[in-house]
Amino acid sequence: MHFLNGRLWGVTVFGALLAFTLYAQSTPYELKVETGAGLVAFTFKTGRAQARAYFPDDLAPGEAFSASLEGPGNYSFEFNGQAVKANQGLVRWTVPSERNQSAKDQGEKGQNSYPLILKDAKGAEVGRASLIGKKPAAPRTLDQQFRLPQFIQAGAPAPALGPFDGDANSTQILVGGKPATVVAESRRKAIILCPEVLGPVAYSIAKGAKKQDGETRALNLDVTASGITVAGLVGLRKDIPFSRGSEYFFLRAANVNSQGVYTSSRNHNEEPLRLVFPQTPADDVALILYGPRGEHAPQLRALDFDPVPELAAFLNDPDLGGDAGYALLAIDEKRGLPVLFRSMPDTGPNIQRIGMSWFLQHYAASDTAATIAIDTALAHQAALRVLNRPQASRTDAQELALYTLGFTGDKTDFPLLEKNYAYRNGWPGLKRVQDASEAALARLGSREHAANIRAELELPLASASAMPSPGDAIRAGQSLQKAGFAGLPEFLPAICPHLNDPAVTDIDVTWDPKLSAMSALNAIANHTTPLATPVKKTVGEWQDYCRNIR
Repeated sequence: MHFLNGRLWGVTVFGALLAFTLYAQSTPYELKVETGAGLVAFTFKTGRAQARAYFPDDLAPGEAFSASLEGPGNYSFEFNGQAVKANQGLVRWTVPSERNQSAKDQGEKGQNSYPLILKDAKGAEVGRASLIGKKPAAPRTLDQQFRLPQFIQAGAPAPALGPFDGDANSTQILVGGKPATVVAESRRKAIILCPEVLGPVAYSIAKGAKKQDGETRALNLDVTASGITVAGLVGLRKDIPFSRGSEYFFLRAANVNSQGVYTSSRNHNEEPLRLVFPQTPADDVALILYGPRGEHAPQLRALDFDPVPELAAFLNDPDLGGDAGYALLAIDEKRGLPVLFRSMPDTGPNIQRIGMSWFLQHYAASDTAATIAIDTALAHQAALRVLNRPQASRTDAQELALYTLGFTGDKTDFPLLEKNYAYRNGWPGLKRVQDASEAALARLGSREHAANIRAELELPLASASAMPSPGDAIRAGQSLQKAGFAGLPEFLPAICPHLNDPAVTDIDVTWDPKLSAMSALNAIANHTTPLATPVKKTVGEWQDYCRNIR
């Protein structure tokens, strides 16, 4: 009974979110473990036989579930002390409760390990695999309704989600009027083998007295070395998510032809093309983050659950961390910014840069709202942690942390700032860490460093007999930015003359100190930072402003 017929692995959930881990072990048998569509499948190969077992991928202690078995009738599978013939087909088992597990069946960090044993005709063990169960995601309102995914693949498995009970014998599912075989079932999902239907179809899920009707779209996916063809797309309005290895992409509705078929000549022979099934809140959020950035915020707000905790969990993700950080600020900046600050420095330099850049872009000393006061305190604590763990940061993030300290700290921070001021990063003309430290020190009351900045501002851009060089323009721009971050009105008379500085061009790169002077004037005049959106004034208007300075 090879009911999956090798088509299980045309679909998958997000690999990082799967509920199982296989313990590697040296054995005389071959064991292959595959995951996808809410299933985990074990294939045992011995010298004499092959046997398979299909489990739900979300086993939890003490819960009943249904699995499917296939193999020689004289072999058996044993789970939780119960042995069943390998050719049994659908079988109902119960996961051991945590208190009944032996010490050897405890996984890493207190996780639960559930052994599956294959035995031969004599009852001798010939193969063993281990499942690691994780705590299921908290139920949502949507989970109280039976539903199929928006897109399924004809002839392949798909997860039906909802309030199931783990007994597949009492579950009936019709897709396009045809019965779907239930392969496995937990309390949260029933994994079905989709019948051969195509296009928009109705479905019906019945569980005892409960019944739910809905609509889905069945696809026919044909993948060859020369390209892919997807049929069943007539009237498609939503993009369809696929994955190939670690790459995620979307089949755009706009690219479907009038016959409802999408074709591509892209070679997908190296790794299988897979339809993505989001099954948990984390899956839903990840799928949105993999999509176009401009669509993240509205799609996240439209979810039926609070996405902030899920976004916070993605901040350490090497692929999605940055997108999660920006999304937190886009959907709810008052909640999102504290999440970013509290995660620092463990979430790395990219999140440090995103969070502190946003803070500096939006800082305004005149804003006395309580939420800003809280963010200021959190920003100060985060900046201290970043600067005290430079190995978990990067020069650009440390620079932002130093500027943040200048806006949130006090004179007790002088020793740390002086330590960073003494740092030299070997990048001639830029001195990023040193400049940021000096700006913070001057802002917090160091007269020595304020005098240093004033002296730099008063240096001419170039001698009277020579045109300024790119290095001259860079130096002037850095000094003006430093003055803007220091925020001292006493610098205004030294900043204003730079409104007359010429721009310097080298090949196709231009440095214009006037822009830095305007940014510094805006920061000081409006009690904000050089990263904030400047008040829209022309050079002439700023020159008029400077003429009124006394």
